[in-house]
Amino acid sequence: MNFSNLHHPCFSPARQVALVSCVFLAVWAPEAAAQDTTEEVSAAQDTTEEDTTEEVAEPTAGYRSGFFIRSNDEPFDLRINGRVQARYQHVATEGEDTNEGAFSIPRARLTFSGHAFADELSYKFELDFGKGTFATKDFYLDYAFNPNIRLRIGQYKLPFSRQQLNSSGRLDFVDRSITNRSFGAGRDIGIMVHNGYTSSPEFEYGFGVFNGTGDKGRFSGAVNDEGEVSGSFSNVPDVLNPTLALRLGYNYGGIRGYREADLEGGGFRAAVGMSAIADFDSMAGEEGGVAAELDYMVKVEGFSTSGGVYIATVQDGESFGDQAVDTIGAHVQASYMITDTIQPAVRFATVAPEGDDNNSTEILGGISAYFFGHGLKWQTDAGAIISEGDGGSTSEVVVRSQLQLSF
Repeated sequence: MNFSNLHHPCFSPARQVALVSCVFLAVWAPEAAAQDTTEEVSAAQDTTEEDTTEEVAEPTAGYRSGFFIRSNDEPFDLRINGRVQARYQHVATEGEDTNEGAFSIPRARLTFSGHAFADELSYKFELDFGKGTFATKDFYLDYAFNPNIRLRIGQYKLPFSRQQLNSSGRLDFVDRSITNRSFGAGRDIGIMVHNGYTSSPEFEYGFGVFNGTGDKGRFSGAVNDEGEVSGSFSNVPDVLNPTLALRLGYNYGGIRGYREADLEGGGFRAAVGMSAIADFDSMAGEEGGVAAELDYMVKVEGFSTSGGVYIATVQDGESFGDQAVDTIGAHVQASYMITDTIQPAVRFATVAPEGDDNNSTEILGGISAYFFGHGLKWQTDAGAIISEGDGGSTSEVVVRSQLQLSF
């Protein structure tokens, strides 16, 4: 560029200063305007973010004994749990040319639970996709008037028998004992007052009234020979078949009374409980019955033992008070954590219905490997179920192995 022309008369010193000023303003002014605009936008964003944070609280989510979503400013939360059990079972019957084995998925559960509208109002909704079918297991609302008085309405387990109330995902063995098949009350629809007994408070109680149909079939006045509820394809009877259930218990030393293995360890802890069911059978008229049981659990330094004795009666006359003994039974089991992971266990159970030559006995041994507690464990057990009959006793040798994943 030729700067000699700047000495031309047209480019006097005054004009040169003016020209330089114009060039400076042309270059600097847009940058300054852009900078001011950026600072204003940034300040506006800061103000917006600050105001949003103050006005709307962010929800929290994560995992703690299940995946959860929780609102910070409202009493709403949702917890999602799941459990899958993959099992192989082989049964060989003595004296018969029978050897049967198969893989199965006995349980595939999905559970939604939490609180809604108030911390005192909780809910649970559990579905089961195992055994190739779909079923609703638990579906209830629970309102806490105070820690010792809670009201539960919906479908859930009757407050009967420690082994039945204990989750199938927290057992010492692959499955419950034969006493549970004969005396397990199962689930039913009804209303109950309780104090959160499955959380093992020092004194526990539960008392409720239910439809009387259930899902186990011992008291089935509203269920026909095919297992169907009268007049319906559901578990809701045409007429109420009132069944009362009561459970009382005492827990010592902070025991977790509804988890069979002593994974937590610690000093001496104990629990005792008793339960009773009265089925008045208003539909069938004269087929009411009563079942009662007494159970216990003791844990100390990795050792755990539990058991129960049972009795069931049936109506033997026109009056409900005319009861006759129908079945008695008992079971006892013990386990020990020999390492943080490995646990052997043994079990003995017997069921004796009224009459001759019809008793059943279960003798079982097993071993469990807890990789992540009950969240990931592999259990294998084997033993015999000896059944008496008119032609003598028959033994079934049973071998089961199961892998469980739960979260």
